[in-house]
Amino acid sequence: MSAVLLQGVIMKKLLVIAISILLLVCILTGCTPTLTADLPTILEDINSTYGFESMTEIGSTGELSQYYLIDISDVKSFAAEFSTGSTITTEIVLVEAVNDASAQNIYSALQNYYETRVDMAQSYDPEYAKLLGLCDVTQNGVYVSLIISDKVLEITETYNSYFE
Repeated sequence: MSAVLLQGVIMKKLLVIAISILLLVCILTGCTPTLTADLPTILEDINSTYGFESMTEIGSTGELSQYYLIDISDVKSFAAEFSTGSTITTEIVLVEAVNDASAQNIYSALQNYYETRVDMAQSYDPEYAKLLGLCDVTQNGVYVSLIISDKVLEITETYNSYFE
């Protein structure tokens, strides 16, 4: 075999390998979709869909930290509010974390808050404690939520539809 022919065969093999690597990288990056959600829009949709009209907004990261003990440096964006004055308190906390580690920190803070609420309710209102048992803290990538409501299943379905 001549040297020119041998070089041509080697170049074809290298080209095939390079194209294969490029395709593999394209496929792998295409398989990990980036979730994005506009949390205030989601909360507005939940409010209008389920008739929440007189909710109290948590308007700053300082308030979010005060109520739920979330480190504000972990928060990229959020939308949160709660109702007062009824026997069934509704709380909706939607948080986008800065990164995966921050999402885990936020999840832990909300889980601790939730568990405290359940423990308190078991002491003074067993029926409310049952309702709280249906609620949960959830994490979807860098998005963490706490939804406490008598409409928790429906609200959670609406919230999750934004990530499909």
